[in-house]
Amino acid sequence: MKLQAENITKLCNGKKVLDQLQLTLEKGKIYGLTGRIGVGKTTLFSILSKQLLPDAGTVHLYDDNGRELELTLGRVFFPEDLSLTIQEKGRGAQSLSGYFQELSHICPGWDSSLAETLAGRYQLSPDKKLGELSKGMMSMTSIIAALASKADFTFLDEPEAGMDTLSREKFYQMLLDEFSGSGRAFVIATHLIDEVSDLTEEVIFLDFYLKSTLDCGRIRLMENTQQLLGRSFLISGLKEKTEALASKYESYDMGNFGRSKSIAVLLRPGESLPEDPEFTIKPLTLQKIFAALCMEE
Repeated sequence: MKLQAENITKLCNGKKVLDQLQLTLEKGKIYGLTGRIGVGKTTLFSILSKQLLPDAGTVHLYDDNGRELELTLGRVFFPEDLSLTIQEKGRGAQSLSGYFQELSHICPGWDSSLAETLAGRYQLSPDKKLGELSKGMMSMTSIIAALASKADFTFLDEPEAGMDTLSREKFYQMLLDEFSGSGRAFVIATHLIDEVSDLTEEVIFLDFYLKSTLDCGRIRLMENTQQLLGRSFLISGLKEKTEALASKYESYDMGNFGRSKSIAVLLRPGESLPEDPEFTIKPLTLQKIFAALCMEE
């Protein structure tokens, strides 16, 4: 099953948040998506889940035989922002159990038993009022809703917000448990991209096409996570020699440090770096790769 976005453009107050964006997601994968603030991650998720219409472009869902399917909550799910739900819809007095029961009526595959089990792991009382939830508890509630929805394609927007290290680790394990048992697709938008690198099969970098005006969000890179990590390195050494070596590769300036210079290098198929004691060569993390590719000019 594939979810395909074609030439998605979305304007907000006259500004192009997304511009001719192309994206294909496959069921049976966990994707990690990162991008700077305001680049359109939430907007993209809202369009892919049919909560928001694009100004141009289309979103299609296809089965394994290439037949188009209807985009429904049973197939795509993006949990609502609970803080906005409480503020704008006045639902602060609604209990957690009432909220989950409401979702069970609109999500055809809703798993009430799973929701109850996950709430227990996070020690969330079913009688807890939505208006009493802390930021971290709201994140936990959205995670539970996403996992219990059983949707084929599920989107999580900064699910770690407000959560401590142990709570995040618990989430990652719950996500893996659900993924391994279902083969669903999950797309996680996060600024902690290194923290999810071991979970994700593919990574997506979303960046502004026009950096001067912070406009026009597009896919900067989409690649298998381990392949990208395996071909990305930081070369450091004397400025002139480092520049000469890096000029042979796809390279990105990472700054000067006195007489030394650091340059990020992304190897292409068949390329390799020399073993030379004049240079320090270290593997790059996803965060550093994103910074190298998307740093302002």
